[in-house]
Amino acid sequence: MRVACLGGGPAGLYLAISLKLRDPRHEVEVFERNRAGDTFGWGVVFSDQTLDNLRRNDPVSAETIVADFTTGDDSWSAAKARPSARPATVSSASAASAC
Repeated sequence: MRVACLGGGPAGLYLAISLKLRDPRHEVEVFERNRAGDTFGWGVVFSDQTLDNLRRNDPVSAETIVADFTTGDDSWSAAKARPSARPATVSSASAASAC
């Protein structure tokens, strides 16, 4: 199967990894419009259920992502400028390091 992933963000990179794990014969290309090393300063929040799904799908990538987590009770909601109701679990672009 030939697949083109449009966007090298967390979803595009993780899809590419997952497709190659399922069948190494898949031809997967990731197209990103930004330059290598460009960053925009946001992270990704994962629920416990999402982490369980990541671990079931690909334990190696999941543990690579979890190892780079930043967690804490001091996360803020930018929309309302107040502390969030529960602790956040945030990962930077760890999916890229799992490739």
